[in-house]
Amino acid sequence: MVKEKECAKCGEFKAEDDFYKRNTKGRSGPASYCKCCHIKSVKEMGYQFKLKCIEYLGNKCKICEYNKCIAALDFHHLDPKIKEFGIAKFRRYSFDKRVKKELDKCILVCCRCHREIHAGMIDCDGNKLNSVFDNLKITIKNKRISTKKHFIFKVECKYCKKIFISVRSKNKKPKFCSRECVSDGQRKLTIDKFTLEKLIWEKPMTHIAKEFDVCDRAIGKRCKKLGIKIPPRGYWIKHK
Repeated sequence: MVKEKECAKCGEFKAEDDFYKRNTKGRSGPASYCKCCHIKSVKEMGYQFKLKCIEYLGNKCKICEYNKCIAALDFHHLDPKIKEFGIAKFRRYSFDKRVKKELDKCILVCCRCHREIHAGMIDCDGNKLNSVFDNLKITIKNKRISTKKHFIFKVECKYCKKIFISVRSKNKKPKFCSRECVSDGQRKLTIDKFTLEKLIWEKPMTHIAKEFDVCDRAIGKRCKKLGIKIPPRGYWIKHK
């Protein structure tokens, strides 16, 4: 028979498997709240804790004064070297002296301003700074520039010879400026429309393919892309 227990919060009788087991010393057995009520209570405690932290720092973003959604508000440490713990990941939920001491090292900012601060676009007072992209033409002279998380390249396209700027998350220089240049630059068959249209009616596709060291399907695809009509099935048998 399945053992049941009453949840202290919702009052429903549920199987003991629906309760978390206690991990505290001196106490064993299932917890007082069922799993659903436990998750809800933890979320509610986290919400109330963040609400107190936000009220302590002024209830709005210091830079743009945003205050609509508390989930969009972050705590930015002014000096990461003296940071003891992250407010967002703190799981004690008790608003004590230790939390207030850590909040005194932070400012309250919205998620957008927070990203711009870390990207170096603005400072903690909201003053605009030159972004990495503002000085690309001045600072890049065929050299690789590395930011915290990205690499910026000034490259000449291998196919169209156009000079372009590329921002990559990996330290790997691109070869082509667009998808069209990738497909055209990596293509083995580079025959023009006039020559291919002339050859397609002079000899079979298999013979043309051997000349250009490709398969006959590549010739067919090239004809389709260039809009060239190909001989119908059985044409070369009749014209031998």
